Amino acid sequence: MPTLNHISCTLRLANSLDEAVPEYATTYNDCAVSTYIAIPQHRSWFKIHLNSDGCVAPGLAAFVYVDGTYVGNKNTIGFASRSGKRLRLVFDGFEELAEDGESVLKRNWWFEEFNVGQF
Repeated sequence: MPTLNHISCTLRLANSLDEAVPEYATTYNDCAVSTYIAIPQHRSWFKIHLNSDGCVAPGLAAFVYVDGTYVGNKNTIGFASRSGKRLRLVFDGFEELAEDGESVLKRNWWFEEFNVGQF
């Protein structure tokens, strides 16, 4: 995903964690970025990498929405360029409550195969 105020965000497939997925129709609005990603040809899980090498704020909250539905967030404090820290957050899935109502299960995000069909 594009860079905004020293923050860059990329979505990477499990089989190519060094290469970001191509993005389309990116828009910027009120300190937020939206972009579309084409579904890969084959089923694959993915991670979202958020990085910053410059001063953003003393604290940062990042929220992830997939198809307009909230799926996760991460928060960090104590980040400033003077400290020499580089911000690195990895979103690698979502959590859901187990049937017992107390345990939490970690799930990967997946792109499923998409059958476009023929005309």
